[in-house]
Amino acid sequence: MAQISGEKTPEDNQGNSPVANKKLLLTGIVLAVIVVVLYNVQVARIRATSRGKTVELLRLARDMQPGQKIRSKDLEAVEVPQQFLEGLDNYIKAENIDYAITSTLQQPVIKGRWLMYEHTVNPEKSNPSARISPNMVTYTLTIDPRRSPGEILRVGDRVSILGMLQVNNKPLQAYRIIEDLKVIEIGGMSFRDTPLTVSKRSSKQAMRQFAKITVEVNKDISLQLANILSHLSGSAWLEVRNPTAGSRFKTPKVDPELRNLAGIPTTIKTGR
Repeated sequence: MAQISGEKTPEDNQGNSPVANKKLLLTGIVLAVIVVVLYNVQVARIRATSRGKTVELLRLARDMQPGQKIRSKDLEAVEVPQQFLEGLDNYIKAENIDYAITSTLQQPVIKGRWLMYEHTVNPEKSNPSARISPNMVTYTLTIDPRRSPGEILRVGDRVSILGMLQVNNKPLQAYRIIEDLKVIEIGGMSFRDTPLTVSKRSSKQAMRQFAKITVEVNKDISLQLANILSHLSGSAWLEVRNPTAGSRFKTPKVDPELRNLAGIPTTIKTGR
């Protein structure tokens, strides 16, 4: 008998059976799961590569006040990228927790803030000069109090020193003399987080002012800095750097344009 046009055969209906549809659905689910797993594996690899080396820092688990002894339960170790610490050495690492739990706070520190050496006093290192890094010396310079950074600056922060200089018969202009110096002392006071206010106004209005600052430098840089500042027109001033900002140099160096003022010998090529 001839097949009527438009009528489906059993073979045609078999492709739309519930069993066939279920198989297609399961196949789709399996493929979706595989895609998700592969995607997550790739993302994890990318994150691990971009993160690179890490280090554990200590963070306060509660608000603490000056005079309180630090205990292990007051701290939590948090893993951060190694580059976070580039150019910085004032954070207390988890590997130095023995130092932390034998120390006492000398300033208020709120919960969630990184624990730093300037926050603490340790009986074994009670002399502030013990905080100076090996092979380094201090350098104290005067600045214009009217241009002092104010409350934003703290001991342990990094600063750049700027000033007006005339170099190589050029017109007088501003130079960033040296960058990324660690602050050891502010206005004659070290390792404190309390305002050094000279104003009689209320604490809400007061702005910290100071006329001198002590930084940490290499002993050779100390002499170069003294030579340059002897040519300064007016007073130096400061720029406060972000603690996580990188530096152009592994160790602070004076601006290359100021080599002559710094007393750095210039190498003359003889052509041999």
